[in-house]
This record gives sequence, structure tokens and C-alpha cells, in this order.
Amino acid sequence: MTTTTRPPETNGGVVTTWLPVTSAWFSVSQCATAIYSQQGGVGAVAIAFDPFYGLSIDTQLTCLPPAVTSWWNQVQQTPAQTVTSLGPLVCPSQYTTGGSSIIDLISTSIACCPL
Repeated sequence: MTTTTRPPETNGGVVTTWLPVTSAWFSVSQCATAIYSQQGGVGAVAIAFDPFYGLSIDTQLTCLPPAVTSWWNQVQQTPAQTVTSLGPLVCPSQYTTGGSSIIDLISTSIACCPL
């Protein structure tokens, strides 16, 4: 499968740049048990496959490709002038695209599920 990097695009005055994840990455077995909880607005929220692993929680464990951590760790500008999104995206090896949902004219959410 050949994919290309998407050029930046402007929508509603906001520039979106893209970080590609164009090849399947390998799932790390320790990531399946590296689950923790965080207090949320409704109660405790279980968090797994956190992009923050590799930065500070456990610097030896990387569950997602570097592009995902860069996307997650981006600085949010107010007002939003530039945002970074992931795309195109390929699910990790041993996973398949379990579903997708169109969010709006420029965004689609993809769920990767184990085979």
C-alpha cells in the first residue's frame, strides 16, 4: 500500500498540518497490561495505550508510534490557528480497522481492533 503525506490545509482560518502513520507498528505486549486510572469529571477513567508513555510515565515503554505522541503532546493555541492531526493512519500489525466514523467534513475517527 502506498500512501503520501498530506499537505497542510486551511479550514475556517485554522491551518491543519498532518503527521503520517503510514506503516503498521508492532503492538508491544506490555502495553496490554499498562493500564491506569485517572479521576475524571464523571469518576475514574481507565487509560490504556496512552501516548504519554515514553515521555514521563514509563520512559522505557512506547505503545504508539512517535507521531501519535507528537500529535497528543502538541501545544494548543488560543485562538486555534494551527493544529496537527494524524493522517493518513495505518492500524498496528495484528490489528484491523474495526470501524470508522465521519466526524465532520475534514475529520474521520478510526478504531483499530485486535485480529
